[in-house]
Amino acid sequence: TETKPKMELFTDQLTVLPNKDQAFTKRPVRITQDPKTVVNAIGMRYDKKNGVMKLLEKVRVHYEKPIKKTNLNAQPIIQNKNPKK
Repeated sequence: TETKPKMELFTDQLTVLPNKDQAFTKRPVRITQDPKTVVNAIGMRYDKKNGVMKLLEKVRVHYEKPIKKTNLNAQPIIQNKNPKK
């Protein structure tokens, strides 16, 4: 099974409503997700029941495409079109 990359949210103030499975802030938020994604915004609303996070203002995203892992032990396939007899 494939696991989801680690995600973290940073803010200096967060209101959590456990009975509604919601959280929100009007303050700056920073979200990081492995390997190299960073999101900055002002204000955030999270609805756990619906799996929706809404960033409210001045959203900026930095994303770097992950490098694909390669098999370093792979050997090239060479076909001889003119075999000697």
